Amino acid sequence: MQRSSTQRDAFLAPTLAPWNADLYPVRQGILTALKANLSVFRGVLLDVGCGTMPYRPILEPLVKSYIGMDLYQCAYKAEPDLRWDGANIPMWDGAVDCVLLTEVLEHCQDPLAVLSEVRRVLRPGGQVFVTVPFIWPLHDEPGDYVRFTNHGLARLFSQAELPI
Repeated sequence: MQRSSTQRDAFLAPTLAPWNADLYPVRQGILTALKANLSVFRGVLLDVGCGTMPYRPILEPLVKSYIGMDLYQCAYKAEPDLRWDGANIPMWDGAVDCVLLTEVLEHCQDPLAVLSEVRRVLRPGGQVFVTVPFIWPLHDEPGDYVRFTNHGLARLFSQAELPI
């Protein structure tokens, strides 16, 4: 299913308006951070919790292969390339060079297990790009479980043996 240019622009060219005053700083922040870290993206990219895959147009030209992965039970606005159960990534060990997780970990019942799976499918020397909300209302309930500080994320990454 193709995304409309309006859906894509909400992520790739966010504008501030009364109807999106809550989303604008988040989306602008993610986009700014993503663009500042484009060198991280190479080889095979796994977009965990890809949703509508809004960043695919920016990242796909940089990587050999872009794989969008989302849950089996999600109502998709765009069909993911791969589906998963939220716990086990259906890929072999060391299958990807980089992983993108934007606004996903708060929806994971066991974030450490998810990050451990990310480590398993990540090639040695691979990179992970993660964003999480901090001060943000509950959303996509009942599947919104946690908020992380930078210290909490560092601890999780350390426990999952992922590069910080």
